[in-house]
Amino acid sequence: MDPECISEAICSKIKGSNQATFIKHLNQLNPTQKEILLKQLDKLDLKKVAEVLKNSNELESSYESFISTLEAISYDHIDYDLGKMNSECLRNYETLGFNAISNGEVAIVLLAGGISSRLSISYPKGIFSIDLLSNKSLFQLQAEKLIRLKKLSNEINRNNKNKCSIPWYIMTSSFTHQATYEHFLVNDYFGLSKDDVIFFEQKPMPLLSTDGKLILDENLTLAQAPSGTDGLYDALIENNILNHMKGRGIKHVHIYCIENVLVKIADPVFTGICIKNKIESGVKVGKSYHKFSFLSR
Repeated sequence: MDPECISEAICSKIKGSNQATFIKHLNQLNPTQKEILLKQLDKLDLKKVAEVLKNSNELESSYESFISTLEAISYDHIDYDLGKMNSECLRNYETLGFNAISNGEVAIVLLAGGISSRLSISYPKGIFSIDLLSNKSLFQLQAEKLIRLKKLSNEINRNNKNKCSIPWYIMTSSFTHQATYEHFLVNDYFGLSKDDVIFFEQKPMPLLSTDGKLILDENLTLAQAPSGTDGLYDALIENNILNHMKGRGIKHVHIYCIENVLVKIADPVFTGICIKNKIESGVKVGKSYHKFSFLSR
């Protein structure tokens, strides 16, 4: 074992994951820097990092084979063109969606953990204003859509004595969580109930060099970034979100990204189509403004 390494367990962890050269960098730090870095390394699942890197490299090298495999899988392809759908059919799907929303069976999951490097801003993308005259942030625009959806649902289902509740699960990261939470707090949750806005964090993943080695940032700490869309699944489990959904009787979940400015949150027609056709996973795509496509097993 390296006699200079402050933690034998962490040294073993590093060497066992093909990151032994990182110990040299570790031992060049002062005690304070080393302590911070060791805490980061202690929380890191290096086996998972290696697995993600391996899968990524394999996918990149066999992309055509991967696409061929997907195309060979037997899927039922369903197209719904609203322009060709009669008004009665459209209304039935919409009613089905609104009923599910009114009964508290629909939840929204927003992916808002990413850093804003492409926008060249130092704050979460959800706080960004897209230069509308109102100067509203993306979070506010989407919160107002959610409020409108609740109002419409209550008006359409007046026989339902309970006012509908639509939980909004917002996935953040260590890079966006605090600023996102404060933005909602300062703006009094944009009129939404605090009980219906649930924040949860995704874990970061370390950045790697082209040869797969851990690297340090300018502060000599482990360079990390949000784990991306793939991090959603672990985050839902680790933050007990799935159990929270079950406790609220959620049956249907709409997932979208913060950059989707034109998103129609929990679109009742889209929701109704998925429910009616028992589609476990549906994707709304932009072939045309009024067209949906689904792939279902």
